[in-house]
Amino acid sequence: MPGGPPSEARPFFLPRVRRFPRVRYSAVVRARTILGAVAVALIVGGCSGSSFVEGSLSLGDLMPDDTGFEFAEVRAFPEGPDSFSVRNVYRGDEVLQQSFLLGKADVPVSFRLEGYDVGDPGGPWRILAWLSNREDSDWVGTNEPYGTRSFTFDCTNGPVCAIRGVDVDVDQLAPPN
Repeated sequence: MPGGPPSEARPFFLPRVRRFPRVRYSAVVRARTILGAVAVALIVGGCSGSSFVEGSLSLGDLMPDDTGFEFAEVRAFPEGPDSFSVRNVYRGDEVLQQSFLLGKADVPVSFRLEGYDVGDPGGPWRILAWLSNREDSDWVGTNEPYGTRSFTFDCTNGPVCAIRGVDVDVDQLAPPN
């Protein structure tokens, strides 16, 4: 029979079906399965994309030059199971942070803390802002003014978890060690 051996005989009106190698097909199936699992993990697991916190830092009646401090530090981190104390330094990896030079900042100081893949932003978080003379200080030092408040991310917009309007008043003084 013209066109091949009798085992490949087909009626003239049926198109010839091209067969793909099994390896290629299983690679496509695996890729689809992995992409589906990733999509489900993103939907169920919360935010694994970018996260940000926007707000402002107020210094009460003081102007930046009147404080005697050069820098403003702002940190956001997951709130622990214990009540917050400025003496308990947060040592985790999930931190959003920003530093400002106070002499060049307008009052109130606007900030936007951004990060990627911050873990589980669904629980309560805390923002801590303080004034310091130490550039890029890790935590509030003795007798440094600070302010803090709790907040929760809004993760209803897909992979981006965000919150706006987190305003912090720097109105407390850190106790001595």
